[in-house]
Amino acid sequence: MDNLVLVDMDAVLTDFEPNFIAHWFRLFPGEPCPITETQTAFANRATLPPHVRDKVWSVYLTPGLFDTMPVMPGGAEALREMEDAGLRPHICTAPMPGHATCLSEKHAWVGRHMPSFMRDRLIISLDKTLVRGTWLIDDLPNVHGLMRPVWTQILFSAPYNWRTPAKHRLNDWFAWRRLFTELGCL
Repeated sequence: MDNLVLVDMDAVLTDFEPNFIAHWFRLFPGEPCPITETQTAFANRATLPPHVRDKVWSVYLTPGLFDTMPVMPGGAEALREMEDAGLRPHICTAPMPGHATCLSEKHAWVGRHMPSFMRDRLIISLDKTLVRGTWLIDDLPNVHGLMRPVWTQILFSAPYNWRTPAKHRLNDWFAWRRLFTELGCL
């Protein structure tokens, strides 16, 4: 388990919000999108009015949403560099409940955009606390589940979590080596 780095996919390896917004305008042309690139649809969905909440959910369930995600700058290169540095990166992502093609889309996305060795290192779990690892890089500040995690979280910065206190934070993929050096992993 030493140096096993679990890396979230949505909004960490993928640039989720711009893709969500693009799908919104494709489904609801002319309607203002309730989500901006400085928010997260997931975190704010519960606070939205019901008629908007239903539309947000319909975007989440759109076939092709996960397949068309842009790559977060530097993400693929960081995973390759981690591997070369002796770390063991794995993608650890949650499925979207009710999304008919989410699993196959995430598999296809990894195959197209990530280093080839990552194809066999994709973990899809509704509960990341059940997955063993040394580190979890995730944009959600409070990853909860059935178990007490054995990993330590590194919060991947996003506009919606900048004010969240974090013991370990990664602002972008270009800073991964500095952080892991500070953590004593390199």
